[in-house]
Amino acid sequence: MRKNFVFIIIATYIIIIFSQLISAENIDPSNLTKETAQIQINEAEGIINELKSQGFGVVYLNDLLSEAKIYFEQAVYAEILRNPNLNASAKAEASNALKLVNWRTINYDSIIPLIEKIKSAKEKTFEIYDSITVIGNKISDYSKNGLSFSPEDTSYLEEAKTALQENRYQDAEVLIIKARDAVELKKSESSKSSIIKEGAKSFITKNWIAVIIILAVIIILILISLKKIKRANLKNKIKKMQTQKEVLVELMKKTQKDRFESNKISGLVYNVRMKSYKDRLNKISQNLPVLEVKLKKSK
Repeated sequence: MRKNFVFIIIATYIIIIFSQLISAENIDPSNLTKETAQIQINEAEGIINELKSQGFGVVYLNDLLSEAKIYFEQAVYAEILRNPNLNASAKAEASNALKLVNWRTINYDSIIPLIEKIKSAKEKTFEIYDSITVIGNKISDYSKNGLSFSPEDTSYLEEAKTALQENRYQDAEVLIIKARDAVELKKSESSKSSIIKEGAKSFITKNWIAVIIILAVIIILILISLKKIKRANLKNKIKKMQTQKEVLVELMKKTQKDRFESNKISGLVYNVRMKSYKDRLNKISQNLPVLEVKLKKSK
């Protein structure tokens, strides 16, 4: 009986201690004191200094801390105004500091949401940083194995680094997903390309005679096609020149009639036109035989 009584006392004591530890870890905002609030602000400052020392951006976190300190200061003044035992000068200073706000509703629990955001930001920062590091290591490993990445392939990762530095955590998380997908897509495309290359190499090794015959046929067909195209082009040029020659001859005849029969044009105009026609005709007469010889040789 005595042993059972001792056991009950010990168990009760352990339960009390355990409940006190739990209550100490989970601070009730409604009962937040000045001392507890100061501890929370100090912890937030420690987090910011830790992140800053490791090279992370803390502009947004400093803004949150500054806002928390303002709430803390207002809560201190509000506590002064609620204390009937303080002197008039202290209350006057507090009243002047809080003249634009309703101090009766102000307490230290206002800093809790801001402090929690700072604590959450620390966890999010390291989580995002680890994800960026993992993707960066993948890119490095893939590059060592011969896979090349362009700036476009790694742009999402660089944008994620910038977003983290600027405390844009949601943007950073979205960009990390895009960066991971881009890297894996590049890896997948490279794997498919390697499979195709290996398959082609294996096929050529096993069927090299057939491959050589097919290539030879293709080359012959290409040469025949090129020759036909060349002959067709020569024929078109010859036909075009012959047509131009006939047109020039008709124009010269017409110009002669206009000058000597109808007297429609002056001697100056006649000479200019005839010289132009003759020059063009001479040029055609020089080039046309050359093309005709080429056409005969191409047969």
